[in-house]
Amino acid sequence: MHRNKKLQEFANKSLLPLKDDAVLDELKGHTVQTSSNKRLSKKTIFAMVSSMCAVVLTIVLLCVFLVEPKIPTDQTGDSKFYAIENQRTVASSIDEVNNATEHFAIKDLSDIMINKVVDYHYNETLYFVIAFDNDETMESLTLFVVVNDDYTLPFPIVGTIINETIADYSVSYTERYTEDDGLFFVDTTGEIFIENGRVFVEYSGVDFEKRNNFLTYLSRIIC
Repeated sequence: MHRNKKLQEFANKSLLPLKDDAVLDELKGHTVQTSSNKRLSKKTIFAMVSSMCAVVLTIVLLCVFLVEPKIPTDQTGDSKFYAIENQRTVASSIDEVNNATEHFAIKDLSDIMINKVVDYHYNETLYFVIAFDNDETMESLTLFVVVNDDYTLPFPIVGTIINETIADYSVSYTERYTEDDGLFFVDTTGEIFIENGRVFVEYSGVDFEKRNNFLTYLSRIIC
């Protein structure tokens, strides 16, 4: 019996290195598999992100080519450019303004000065300038009536917008006051909204009580 116990202990000691090697191999195999899985996950994520980026880029390119901005062209197909040096100011009339604007008209007043700005290169009328001055009340009003769909008149309107309606027209404007020696000077810039055209307006006046007579003054001119 004692001999058999000795043999069993010897056998266990001899098998112990084999067991350790087997466990070590198993751990190595598990580590390799885990690393492979991680590399596979990274590759999968990279592939998904790349696919999404490609889809987004395709959509952007389609928008660029399909939603192409309209660029004015002349009869030869070349892009139009209204150079300042090609613009001339010539005298005009109330009838010419009213005929050029289907949904906007001004009253026939004798003290109105009317000019039109023409591009001589394209032989096109760009806009009308209608000026009305009153020396007695120290007021002045100027209308810029754009009648050319291809032309954009730079006319910044800066400040708090006020919306009103005058003579069936919607008007948006800003006002700025300055005081000097007990008098209030007001400057107003705005736009009168019409169909098939754009009308910009400038007004300046003076008052003792800080009142803006812009709308009252404008109603005397447009109809």
